[in-house]
Amino acid sequence: MSIFQEFMQTVKDVASFVGCLLSCISLITVCVKPVRKWVINKIKAIAHTNELNKQDERITILENQVKINNELLQENISSTKEIRNIIFTNEKDRLRGELFNCGNRCRRNIPLTLEEFRYIQTVGDKYINTLHCNSIGEDEYEYIKDYFYSSENQLMIKK
Repeated sequence: MSIFQEFMQTVKDVASFVGCLLSCISLITVCVKPVRKWVINKIKAIAHTNELNKQDERITILENQVKINNELLQENISSTKEIRNIIFTNEKDRLRGELFNCGNRCRRNIPLTLEEFRYIQTVGDKYINTLHCNSIGEDEYEYIKDYFYSSENQLMIKK
């Protein structure tokens, strides 16, 4: 064989080898690409699952905080109700005391001026209409009104 033919044979062998090599690389690429996509999808799914787990933990923490806040709110509501009851009782007692003090003055025939009577009217109105208290406080207020309009009180005021 001549050198040219040998050279051509070598070129053919190299071309066959390169073609075979490129075919193998293409085959590997065709096989590896779906596997690579599958692996990437699995990695993304794991990352997504981890993120969901972190969010789940955050939600659990927030739920616990909400429970604690609700408990504190309920405590505050009950404390507020107790305080309101105490304030109501104190105000009721204070107004009743004002009515009894004035009634006591009337029973001792101490004159009741117009300014004092107007003040007692506001006290009586608040006691009866605003706080919706009645009974002995209301009876005392009625006694004070009767005394103020009595001729006895009117004569003492004029002196």
